Amino acid sequence: MSEIELQQRFLNEVKDKIPDHQSFVDELAHTLQISTDSAYRRIRGQTTLSFGEIQRLCNAFGISLDALFASSAETVSFNYRCLDAQSFSIESYLMSIWDNLKTINRFSTKELIYSAKDIPIFHLFLTPEVAAYKLYFWSRNILRFPEYKDQSFSMDLLSPRIMELASNIYNEYSFTPSTEIWSGETVNVTLKQIEFGWQSGLITSKDHVLMLYQKMKEVLDFLNKCANEGAKFGASENSQSRGVFNMYHNEVTIADNTIFFIMENTKVVHINHSVLNILTTTNPTFCEKTHEMIDHIISNSTPISKVNEKGRNIFFREMHQKVDDLIARI
Repeated sequence: MSEIELQQRFLNEVKDKIPDHQSFVDELAHTLQISTDSAYRRIRGQTTLSFGEIQRLCNAFGISLDALFASSAETVSFNYRCLDAQSFSIESYLMSIWDNLKTINRFSTKELIYSAKDIPIFHLFLTPEVAAYKLYFWSRNILRFPEYKDQSFSMDLLSPRIMELASNIYNEYSFTPSTEIWSGETVNVTLKQIEFGWQSGLITSKDHVLMLYQKMKEVLDFLNKCANEGAKFGASENSQSRGVFNMYHNEVTIADNTIFFIMENTKVVHINHSVLNILTTTNPTFCEKTHEMIDHIISNSTPISKVNEKGRNIFFREMHQKVDDLIARI
């Protein structure tokens, strides 16, 4: 493949990341801080992209050069975001989620499909208390940030900025058309993390642990409302319906958290690695196979949003019972 053909192939990847209603030339010129005439010359292959320009475009649009130059269909390249206290903090992690959702919502045709081993984090961010505990638990027990080592749970541990980002993420997610696949085990991960916190002394007050369980019931009630309407709502009590919400119950335990984005002609897969770290790819073959896998899971699941009132009520009643059983132990 010639140098011009490689450049055109790369710029086609960039173009696929831009919504149809936005000008590719304008976006290219804006990102590279060049004139539209200079952008046209790069598109036509009259001017060669510099290494710095390629890097800037890769960073701006989440493109992996490995995917372009891969010599085998069996080779898949991922962008890897690994949380640590220095280079990719909790704040950076939340910012990346918010940015991804804002990018999705720029497209006229889009969908987010979530195969959920754990409750999708967006819903937990609807409730400040649960969001605070989840982020505390991750920071202390998963990421082992040293500043949390000897700290018991307190709402004051997380900065107002972190809690603001959590709220912004839910707000953006509420506008994103989405499909979620849950199993009977999906709620257990967070419930067990709360139980562990109580039993190990991370949560020192009985009132606090009971409050967290009560807030979990509120999350479930809100989800039940969304499933019943087939739409998501804002955090305020009287908010109007927003993005489409499809929910499925799969009776087999889901193996991992897989998030699949469709944005017009672009498909993206996010896979959680080691609980919080994120692997992302736009590899066409991998994305298509993931899409096929998700469609297969959905075909073997029971719809519980908008239709199947009986199945929906049974599902959420069982989720409530799990919480009630933990409350009874305390």
